Amino acid sequence: MVKVSKYIIIFIFLLLNLNASAKVFAELSFSKKEVMVGEKIEVKLVLYSSTWFTDAPVITNFDIPYSIYLKNGENISLVKVIDGKKYSSIEMNYYFFAQRVGEFTLPPIKIKVKSPFEGDYKPQEQVIKTKQNTIRVKDLGSKDFKYFILSPKIYLKEKYLLKKKVYKVGDIIERDIYICAYETLSSLLPEISMEGISWATIYNEEKERETINTGGKLKSISRQRIRYLLKDSGEYVIPSIEIHYYDSYKKKYHSKKLSSYKINVLPNDKLNIARNIPISKDKSQSKLESMYILISILLILLICLLRKKNRLIICKLFKKKDSRKKREIYIFRQISKTNNYAQKYTKFNFWYFNYFSKENNISNSLKDFGDEELNCQYEELQKASIGEEHNFSNKRFYSRIKRMRRVRQKKTRSDRNKLNPLYS
Repeated sequence: MVKVSKYIIIFIFLLLNLNASAKVFAELSFSKKEVMVGEKIEVKLVLYSSTWFTDAPVITNFDIPYSIYLKNGENISLVKVIDGKKYSSIEMNYYFFAQRVGEFTLPPIKIKVKSPFEGDYKPQEQVIKTKQNTIRVKDLGSKDFKYFILSPKIYLKEKYLLKKKVYKVGDIIERDIYICAYETLSSLLPEISMEGISWATIYNEEKERETINTGGKLKSISRQRIRYLLKDSGEYVIPSIEIHYYDSYKKKYHSKKLSSYKINVLPNDKLNIARNIPISKDKSQSKLESMYILISILLILLICLLRKKNRLIICKLFKKKDSRKKREIYIFRQISKTNNYAQKYTKFNFWYFNYFSKENNISNSLKDFGDEELNCQYEELQKASIGEEHNFSNKRFYSRIKRMRRVRQKKTRSDRNKLNPLYS
């Protein structure tokens, strides 16, 4: 009977601990399970805990194959009621754009979270998983468009810089094209190219691409500049540009078109004269040019050979300043800046012994120097450093040691070598 009661108590204890642990789980949902190539999918990942989350969750393998994704805003923390019980939740929203036709399986996502058990406050690390999901990506159809965007709405504009109807050979026509599309990414917008034009040389320049997310609505912008360098005279037409787009909500195709532009290109007499001028060179000039080329090649080879050695040469040329002298100046200035008497006394002794004099007794050395005021201030500093009454003046002391330092520096080089190791 006693053994049975023990087992019952252990069972109740384990049951209480099981109920005390925090209930943590995750949900993954898609706005659509069947989409078209390039269509936006809204993905929502929500984490739940019966207590609360102490740290940010760590997601390991959140990725849909063959797709581009974009984070939609910051994480949202909410309190939700499920089956009459309150749960703390973290909501994460993403946009996915599938890039390949087929059926793709998203494996369970592993998420590391930290949440305390019920009735406790210490965080406990747990790993939770979502369910496996499948997405089917379809093709739009067999329609072959030169420029196509999957978007419910687009804007298409153009602007000519210095637009006129009559040009000359050698002139440049600049054409700016602006594309704005909704519910897509800027990287999915087409790049406009001009092909089959023989009367001009084409230069494409992409000015800007950006995607703006305002309240969950995506707006993508592309700005492009096309330059036409006119090289033949005659009447020509700058071709029109037509962009087709598909509205997945209404399931309809639409198009926007930029109109063509007729121009008249006249011959350029100045350009023809410049083309017909014969280019003649003297033999002496050609010889000089060949000599310059040879000398430059030799110089480049010499630089390459001395590349390893030039660093050492530069270091020797510019390493003129003595690092020891810089250190002495720094420590000398710190003597006046330090307000603590004990530190001031220690720094002065360090400076004196290492950079000024090798004599063991500072008091005798200061007496020999013949400055009674300096000797008096040094004794007062000694008293102040051990906490005794003193009449120490930082201003007078620093001015006297500055004077002593200047006097020593004015002596001959032989004397400085003997007395001051700074100059040895």
